[in-house]
Amino acid sequence: MSPLYQPICQAGVIRLHCENPSIEMASIPKLPYRYRVGILLYFLILITYLDRVTISLVGVRMKAAFHLTNTQFGYTLGAFALAYALFEIPSALMGDRLGQRKVFLRIVIWWSFFTALTGVVTGLTSPIIVRFLFGMGEAGAYPNSTGTVSRWFPKTETSRGTSWFSMGSSTGAALAPLIVVPIAVHFGWRAPFFVNAALGLVWVLICYRWFRNEPAEMNGLELMHLRKSLILLLFQSHDDRLDPYPLDDRPSRRHPHQRAQHPRDA
Repeated sequence: MSPLYQPICQAGVIRLHCENPSIEMASIPKLPYRYRVGILLYFLILITYLDRVTISLVGVRMKAAFHLTNTQFGYTLGAFALAYALFEIPSALMGDRLGQRKVFLRIVIWWSFFTALTGVVTGLTSPIIVRFLFGMGEAGAYPNSTGTVSRWFPKTETSRGTSWFSMGSSTGAALAPLIVVPIAVHFGWRAPFFVNAALGLVWVLICYRWFRNEPAEMNGLELMHLRKSLILLLFQSHDDRLDPYPLDDRPSRRHPHQRAQHPRDA
C-alpha cells in the first residue's frame, strides 16, 4: 500500500505525518491535480466548439461547391443539433455507468472521425448523415464534464470547477475564426476539418495516459499529493486553529501572538 499522509494530533494541533521520510520530503505539485483536471476539461470543450463552428465558418464555400441553397444547408446544421439533443442524456447515463474517462475517449474519437469525414463529403445527403452522426458522438461532453467536477473538486469549489470547461466554449468560439478561416483560405475549406480531427486525437492521447475517473484510481505518489492537498483545504476551510502545513520550512500563517504555542516554534 502506498504511504499516505495521516492526520495526527500533537498538543492540540493537527499535523500531517507520513511513515516514509522519502515521501514526506517529496515535492508537492504547485498546481493542484484538480486544477489540472480542470485544464483538461477546458481544452475538451474548446476543441468541441472548434469542431462545431467550423462548418458555419466554411459554409459559404461548401454551399458554393455543392450548389446548396440556404435551406438545404440548414438541414445539415439541423441534423447535428437534432442528434446532439437526442443523445445528450444517453451519453450522460453512460458516463455515470462506465465512468467519464471511457466516455470521454469514445466521444472525442467518435467526433474526430466524423469531423475528418466532413472534409470528404459531397452533395446534400452525405453532409446531413455525417453531421447527424457527428452530433451523436459529441453529445455528452458537457454532462460528463460536470460529473468529472463532482468527483475531483470539493463542494466548496463546484462553481470554480465548472468554470474551467465553461470558459472552453467561449474561448473556442472566439478562436475558431482565427484558426479556421486562414486554413480554409490557404488550403481549401476541407482542410480545417482534418486539423480539428488531429487536435481531438491529441487530446485523446493525453486523456488516455493521464486522466482517471476519480482520485482513488491514481497511482500512489499522485494520490498522496492529492489527499494531502485536500486535507490542507479541509483544515483551512473549517478551523483556523488547525495547522495546515506538514513538517516543512514554510512560514506559519498563525497570528504572531499564537506562534509561541506552535510545536514547531516551541
